[in-house]
Amino acid sequence: MPKPLRYGMITSALILLLNLAVILLVQTESLKIVFIDLTYPLWNLLAGGALFFAARRALLYSRRRAIAWGFLALALLAVATGNILWAIFEIGLGIDPFPSP
Repeated sequence: MPKPLRYGMITSALILLLNLAVILLVQTESLKIVFIDLTYPLWNLLAGGALFFAARRALLYSRRRAIAWGFLALALLAVATGNILWAIFEIGLGIDPFPSP
């Protein structure tokens, strides 16, 4: 198994176990919210960086594939931006952002 695939699988398993531990072990709802709101943007940024890396690698094989990977990376970075704004509203400003006006 190639090293990048192995590292990706290990990282994914650690993120899954960490989120599962928070859901099962943290009793206070406000602490769960803070943890989730602060970590999800990190996971999105990590995955977005991996997709940008994939886009760069795909450029060696095909420009169209590289563009497709790049758009996926941009979409995930947009999700990360939304999660960061959600965390600012919910934790920083104390506003429940759902439902949006």
